[in-house]
Amino acid sequence: MLNPMQFQLKRNRMLNFYYDIETQFIELTRIIPLDNTDDTYSPRLYSILQMSCGQVENMLRLICDKFGFKYTNPDKQNTKPNFFSYYNPINKNGILSTQWILLKKIDFRDISKSYSPLELQSERAPFWWTGYNETKHDLPDGFKQGNLKNTLYALCAVYSIHCMAYYAQHIEKPDIFLDKKNWVNLSVSYTGDGELIMDSLTPLPKSKLFYCGTRFNSDGALI
Repeated sequence: MLNPMQFQLKRNRMLNFYYDIETQFIELTRIIPLDNTDDTYSPRLYSILQMSCGQVENMLRLICDKFGFKYTNPDKQNTKPNFFSYYNPINKNGILSTQWILLKKIDFRDISKSYSPLELQSERAPFWWTGYNETKHDLPDGFKQGNLKNTLYALCAVYSIHCMAYYAQHIEKPDIFLDKKNWVNLSVSYTGDGELIMDSLTPLPKSKLFYCGTRFNSDGALI
């Protein structure tokens, strides 16, 4: 298990890395706007997808290490840990599947849209992870998986896990963290012009792209 100071240090370093990836994506949307078709791809999007998926795996592992969750490859033919090695212990009671993220209404987007990036597809890894994982050794054809849809979902997933990691930092008992009853989905409100009204007091990591719609709520109090 990681002690709280080690966990905080690693979480902060990974969060800075996430912010760098997010900035790269926002800058790229000035060239490839988000109102393009979902399958619009580019090598730069693929690079962001790679970095995002790398963060997903490492942040899930960091949370596992925080609580001392054991991770092994469910595929007995391969002993090297993979996505499900870290995903399954945390999602034991379905808390990863229920996390949801809202894409903010910003300059290049007319409407807000919600995502559940860590939800499985028929017990398979999320489609964006599969797209990344199955093509990372198949370049240049694999660049096509670096499309807007896959990349945006992967970024959503990273931000969602960072929000969960914030809560993990302040929770000592893993059973409390894994209890699905302690995770609450919030409703969102909008101004008359359709702008998202956000809780400015939330201590969660700030994002220029996303709003986290899931909160940890233990004993009736949000952390």
